[in-house]
Amino acid sequence: MDAGWIPPREWVSDGTVFSDVAVLRTQAWTTLFTAKRTAAAAPGTAPAAIDIIVRVLTIPANMGDNAARVAEEREKFLAEARLQKRLTDAGARAWIPILQISEDPRNTAYAMRRGGPSLKDLIDNRAHLSAKDLYAVVLSVLQGLKELHDREKRSHGSLKASDVLASLPGDIGFAYKLTDPTPRGDDHSANDLFNLGLILFSLIENKDYDPLTPLIATSRWDRFGARRDRWMHFL
Repeated sequence: MDAGWIPPREWVSDGTVFSDVAVLRTQAWTTLFTAKRTAAAAPGTAPAAIDIIVRVLTIPANMGDNAARVAEEREKFLAEARLQKRLTDAGARAWIPILQISEDPRNTAYAMRRGGPSLKDLIDNRAHLSAKDLYAVVLSVLQGLKELHDREKRSHGSLKASDVLASLPGDIGFAYKLTDPTPRGDDHSANDLFNLGLILFSLIENKDYDPLTPLIATSRWDRFGARRDRWMHFL
């Protein structure tokens, strides 16, 4: 472990091994690591490693003496992880599974299955998604929002392209999966649907939506064929 993070003791007490730990990126209050997680295998079976993301609460240097702010950020961090774990533990199929949560104040972290590229990655790379792929995005996101509302009676709260990840080969469930619900969501599901429309526009046009510019069917909409007008009306 030479990447600046050591797994919490309770995560490895049963023989689970974390390897190939590397920093993925640093964000405000968090650092993300990639790693492989190999759970202890039953006698006579070979252990299987899975790719994971570990999100670790990282206290900024200028906040070390601000106990109230640190406690607030820590609770938000854990509330998000607990919510997503409740969903996947209950059988949600359109969310990235949370595998483990550490509430140790000295090592607050959670581990989740690694997904594929996010929709933000696809937008930034100007990827061209087919009509079938875009339909899979809509179906997956709506399913994830339904699972969240059915169980928790709330919205995502801050749906963004970076919150929707492509499933990896062999994953069970939908083609895309959600992550990172806000800790304090509400029942304003219309906001999630509006944000889904913004995401779809960016995937189709490879640019952000400008509310001052009328929605015009450019050649990028030709992928929908006879259903082009229906897709535009949906947005």
